[in-house]
Amino acid sequence: MTDEVLGIDVGGSAVKAGLVDVNAGRLTGELISAPTPRPSTPVALTGVLAGLAARLPAGAGRVGVAFPSVIKDGTAARRSARPGSTVAVWARKSARP
Repeated sequence: MTDEVLGIDVGGSAVKAGLVDVNAGRLTGELISAPTPRPSTPVALTGVLAGLAARLPAGAGRVGVAFPSVIKDGTAARRSARPGSTVAVWARKSARP
């Protein structure tokens, strides 16, 4: 039996998702993706994440998310590198490292 987690990688041009066996350190199935929304607001990004998760088999309910960010006072702030862009996503630091 695998110890699966839904792994999500939020990138500047695409959001990728797949089920990951954390004990083996590998994907257990298909890696899928969708374009990163423009603008990348929390509401728009949440819709993309939900859509990707719905396309994958049900996992154990745990999720890991990676995105480029700066951590300040326990808060992750993601800013687009494009001129004129503003904060795209705010997330609270996990209690587990």
